[in-house]
Amino acid sequence: METQKWVNLALVFLAGVAFAFLSKLAFLIWSFAGLPVFEDWAVQLPYLVSFVLALLLGVFVRQSVLANNFFNDVVDEMTRVSWPQRKETVSSAVVVVILLAISSGALLIIDTLWRAVVRGLLSL
Repeated sequence: METQKWVNLALVFLAGVAFAFLSKLAFLIWSFAGLPVFEDWAVQLPYLVSFVLALLLGVFVRQSVLANNFFNDVVDEMTRVSWPQRKETVSSAVVVVILLAISSGALLIIDTLWRAVVRGLLSL
């Protein structure tokens, strides 16, 4: 049951993301369709519709046995992942930065040579 708390937390977060997306979409549809927006209401209608849809989506996913089992399995697998130590991460990042510098230098040389060749051919 330890994994279930992480699954529930992730589902709440995803419902919040769904609400943010749906509210933008609802306002877009609302303005495109020309539906009335009551400015004097405490909560505007597109926000209310988005909240209800996000809540229903979150409840549906939470109650789905297949989705719940999948998310619990994902959390179980994440506990088995061997994460690299700080020293290994830093050394890998240094290698990437050095290789990027070498690659960009090689591209600079190739670009400079190619520009000289093209300018020479165009000046003929």
